[in-house]
Amino acid sequence: MTVPWQYSQLLPILLLLATTHTIVAADTEQQPIALAGCPDKCGNISIPFPFGTKAGCFREGFEVTCNYSFNPPRAFLAQDSTFHIVGYGNYSANYSGLNYIEVMNYSYAPVELLDISASTSELRGYGAVRSDCIDGYSKYDDHLVKLQGTFLGRNGPRPFLLSTLRNVLMGVGWNVKPKMVLGGSIFTTTGYMLACLAYMRYNVLTNGTCTGRGCCQTSFPPERDVNFTIGAFSVTFEPQKLSDDNDGMSTNSPCSYGMIVESSWYNFSSEDMFGRMVLANKYPRGVPFVLDFAIRNGSCPAEGQQPPQDYACISGNSNCAKAASGDGYVCRCWDNYNGNPYITNGCQDIDECHHPHLNNCSSGSICKNTPGGYECPCKSGMRGNGKEGACTENFPLPAKVAVGLAASIVIIVLMVMTHQLFKLKRFYEQNGGPILKGVKNIRIYTSKQLKQITDNYKVVIGEGHFATYDDKRTYVTNFIQACQEQKARNSIDNDITSEKDIVLMEMVSEVALECLKANPEERLDMREVENRILHIIGKSEQHGQDRNYQGNLSPNSEVPLLKPGEK
Repeated sequence: MTVPWQYSQLLPILLLLATTHTIVAADTEQQPIALAGCPDKCGNISIPFPFGTKAGCFREGFEVTCNYSFNPPRAFLAQDSTFHIVGYGNYSANYSGLNYIEVMNYSYAPVELLDISASTSELRGYGAVRSDCIDGYSKYDDHLVKLQGTFLGRNGPRPFLLSTLRNVLMGVGWNVKPKMVLGGSIFTTTGYMLACLAYMRYNVLTNGTCTGRGCCQTSFPPERDVNFTIGAFSVTFEPQKLSDDNDGMSTNSPCSYGMIVESSWYNFSSEDMFGRMVLANKYPRGVPFVLDFAIRNGSCPAEGQQPPQDYACISGNSNCAKAASGDGYVCRCWDNYNGNPYITNGCQDIDECHHPHLNNCSSGSICKNTPGGYECPCKSGMRGNGKEGACTENFPLPAKVAVGLAASIVIIVLMVMTHQLFKLKRFYEQNGGPILKGVKNIRIYTSKQLKQITDNYKVVIGEGHFATYDDKRTYVTNFIQACQEQKARNSIDNDITSEKDIVLMEMVSEVALECLKANPEERLDMREVENRILHIIGKSEQHGQDRNYQGNLSPNSEVPLLKPGEK
């Protein structure tokens, strides 16, 4: 039985591309990744130096082929030394023994790239899935096997090695023991390095991680414990032998699968157990696996030593590091820098402030990017360091409350005082204050002066505080009597000598006398007082006397207009 297979005709895996994370860091957008004048893309795949698709654009061993027969184009490692071997075979199992696999056909296929990361010196490619399917249902069943092997270089230093940290061996099936064999041969099942066992009965399956029921996985031993590098490998099975105790699983689950796959990429699903060639149809281009790459024909120069002419780490803000696996070295950007360390000016500062998940500035601080890092100074009015801890306010909450209360009290007091001033101003205007502007020798007292004159309002004005003529009679009493006896001029200040002024003062005295009548009903109201004063002012202007007033008649005025008589 022969089954045709053409690796280059595998269909796109849209779901894989939509859900698979990328190794390339987010901060490299808009930064150059290839040499000047060289293509940096093949379809949807970025091609950073030392990789390249044209002569002069790649380092030896890092050539990439861009296949434009696909839409979009697909990228492959050059096939001269790095490739997959994929073939088909069959065997027959019985109770008495197992026959060897008969290989029917095989072909070579390039390693298709999924993505490349110059910053981590890793790439991901598609690897084939090994399968073993029962082709009949008798006790002497025939099996159809899909074979796979991978070579990562056969001549000279190998730039690429299988990452033992980022891949695992996995098996899926009701009774399967996948094994990883070093060397990449599809013709052997012995000399394996890794193996696991998946066994399942009574349809007891758990979706998700592999637990050994229907799915198994195993990791590589740490390289420090086992001295090995993997430049060629294959996945194979021990040929299966049916038993009477298979619970019909061979009928419902006729295929088993094995694969080297990126850690944590595959989530087991019970649907993958049932049906023929389920995983092969589900992932026609293969499953992702991770390769480390390095500059194999050299090492990091010692401190103070001049780098060799073909030294790869040419970007500033970068350094050389030993390869993760195998011989050679890789280039790394410094901490807090990102980009391609294999090209000039490839490593650029990461703006941690532009990516909140890259900085730990606490609330109350401001993120400020710096070359090779960032700072978190506290906002104005706060103290501390937002990078090392929390920013605290210089003015704590209790103080704010106290100041707020004090400010509220001050505002209330100012509002009350303003109200009082407006009230006094209205009182002043309503009670004839503006009328007195044209009257000479009249003094208006401020509240402060009245408070002083009355001894803090203890003495009533008009009861003798200003002056008295004798011990029993007040100035007001004597003034009333003088006006009644037409002797008011005796109470006028001696500085007033003009007869016309004295006459005017007598007219004012008559108005005052009207306001001092004992019966309030007989007193002049303010409108009448205003009219009488305006009449007196008119008389004054007729006599040609200067009545200009240079002071301020507001309640706060300190300018004297009329002196009271002294004792």
